Amino acid sequence: MSRITLVAAVIGLLVILPSFMQTRQQKAAPPDFAGTMKKAVAAYENQKYGLCIRQLAIATQVVAEARKKILLAAMPPAPEGFERLPERKVSAQERAMMAGLTHTMVGQAMECKYRRKDRKGHINVNIMTDSPLIKMLAMQFSMAKMNPDLEEIGYNTHKGLLQKKGKSLELSILIAGKHLIQVKAAGITEDALFRMFNQAFVDKIAAQL
Repeated sequence: MSRITLVAAVIGLLVILPSFMQTRQQKAAPPDFAGTMKKAVAAYENQKYGLCIRQLAIATQVVAEARKKILLAAMPPAPEGFERLPERKVSAQERAMMAGLTHTMVGQAMECKYRRKDRKGHINVNIMTDSPLIKMLAMQFSMAKMNPDLEEIGYNTHKGLLQKKGKSLELSILIAGKHLIQVKAAGITEDALFRMFNQAFVDKIAAQL
């Protein structure tokens, strides 16, 4: 084999090799609100209404995630003897799978958890926003006077219910008749619980809803 033939063969091999080499997929950048809305407007102007609706759904999810961060940041600090647990990490795939379900069926849901340092108590906070299910739960508030196990709590224009279950406490706060904060706690006094979830806390949350 001549030297020229050998060089040509090597070059040919180098050209072929990349097709057999592995490639790594680049992760798509998370959608941004302005860019997504621009795509939605362009789709609408071109009468591509299906695409427009999909882009609006993405934009809604972007806003919901931004609001979630604000709401979780507004959670009260851990009371004495407790610690706030880190937020459970949700994969992008899981978030995408749940996005449609949560907004169409149960609104937006999020949680914040505290644990007593001696492991003898907990405070679990769940926030549910824009959910059609809350209208059903709101009936419980209107019938509270007929239930001796429920204590009505006033939060100005918002409503709260406290229920004692043995050594556990359950506090439900209905905001504007369509958003719900549920607190399930053990190993904490009523006074300490209400210092956490006071009027200032409710006002701060309501301002974002």
